[in-house]
Amino acid sequence: YLLGTQIGGNRFDTIFESNLLPVIVGGCSFQGNEIETQMLAGLDSVRSPEGEALSAEDLKAMKFDRFAYVYEGPVLRQAAAVTGIPAQDGMEYHVSTVDEFLAAIGSDRTIYLDGELFNLASAESYGGYGAEHYYWVDLFDGPSLVITDVENLRIIGQGKDETTLVAVPRYADVLCFKDCKHVTVAQLTAGHTEGEPGSCSGDVIGFEKCQDVYVIDCGLFGCGVWGIRANDCIQGSILRAEIYECSEGAATLHRTDGFVFTDCSVHDCYNPWRREAVNYLLMESSGDSTYNGTVLRNGVNQVGDGEAADDSPAAPAPGTSLYEPPRRRTKPKARSTSSISITRSPPRSAASRCTSGSRRSYSRRRSGTTAAGFSGTLSGASATLTPSASSPRRTASSASSRPSPRQRRAARS
Repeated sequence: YLLGTQIGGNRFDTIFESNLLPVIVGGCSFQGNEIETQMLAGLDSVRSPEGEALSAEDLKAMKFDRFAYVYEGPVLRQAAAVTGIPAQDGMEYHVSTVDEFLAAIGSDRTIYLDGELFNLASAESYGGYGAEHYYWVDLFDGPSLVITDVENLRIIGQGKDETTLVAVPRYADVLCFKDCKHVTVAQLTAGHTEGEPGSCSGDVIGFEKCQDVYVIDCGLFGCGVWGIRANDCIQGSILRAEIYECSEGAATLHRTDGFVFTDCSVHDCYNPWRREAVNYLLMESSGDSTYNGTVLRNGVNQVGDGEAADDSPAAPAPGTSLYEPPRRRTKPKARSTSSISITRSPPRSAASRCTSGSRRSYSRRRSGTTAAGFSGTLSGASATLTPSASSPRRTASSASSRPSPRQRRAARS
C-alpha cells in the first residue's frame, strides 16, 4: 500500500514494477520527478484502493490527499468453497482453479485437478495466512506453498501432458510437504515458470519429515535445483517419473531411507555455472534405496542419460556410484640415508705406512674420488681404495730428511 504520500524531486528509472501482487496506491502526488524509462513496469502492477487498474497517466494526475484513505490492515480473503463427493477411501474433490485446490487440501481425500494450468501465484490468498493444512513461506522473491500435517492425500491431474502446476518465485518449491503421511502426486507436470537455466534456488517437489510418499507418472522440470528433495523421510516410491532441465540433479535424499525409483527417466539436467551435465542422484546419510533396480549408495550416483559438457570429464555409466570413501592417511616411510663403515687394517710401522700408502675398507653407495684423495669403485660392499695420483705421498726419504726438534731450535738461536 502507498497512501497519502507526496513523492517529488527524484530521478527514477521506474517507479512501480511488480509481476506478483499489485501495489495499492491512493491520495499520492508524483509531481516533479524525472523518470528515465517508464513509470510503470509489469502488467496490472498498480491499482486503486477501490480495485481499479491505474495507468501512468492516472498516477501523474493523482492529487495529494493525506487523509483520503485509511489503512486498516490486510484484507483476509475467504478461501473458495468446494464440495467433496464421498468415496471408498475418503472424499473426492474436483477443482479447476488454484483457490479451489487450496480449499480442498486435507486428510483422507483425493483432489482431481481438472484444469490445464494451475499457477500458484494466481491464488487469492497468495502469500497470506493459509489455512489449517497449508501455509505460505515468504522467501526472497515470493511466497512458497507448504502442505503440512495431512494423511492419505492424493493429488491427481488429468495426465502428464494435460495438467501443469507451476510456481513463479525462483526461490520457492512448487510443492512442499511437511510432516505428512501417505501422500500421492500423480499424472501431472510440475515446475517453475520459464526462466534462465540455473536461475532457480527452489526445488520442484520437496518432502520434509514425511512417510510413505508416492510420485507417479509425473514430469518434473527446472529451472528448479532438484526434481525431488527428501529430508528425514521414510519410504517413498517414484514410479515412471520424468525429471529434466534441473540445475543440480534429479533428486537429493538426506537422512532418508527406503526410496525406490522405478522406470524413471532423467535427462537434460545441466548446471550452467559448472558447465556440466548433472543427470545424477545425491544421497547423504541415507540407505535402502534403488534406482531402476540398481542399489544407490551415499554420494553421487549417475542415473540419467546425456553427455557431459565438452570441457568436463565423461559421465560414468548409469547406475555407477561416484562416491569415494575417504582415504586413510599413512605415515610416510623413513627416508634411507647412506652410511659409511670404516674398518682399519692392523697397525704397521711408519715406514711401511708411508711406502705402501693407506689401505682402508669402505662401505659406500657411490663411486669417485673422496676428499682424502682415494679413488675406486664402491658398490655398497667393502672395497679397498688406493691413493689417487693427485694425492700427496710420504716416503721414507722425505721423512728422514726432516730436521729434528733439536736442529730446529739450534737454527732459530
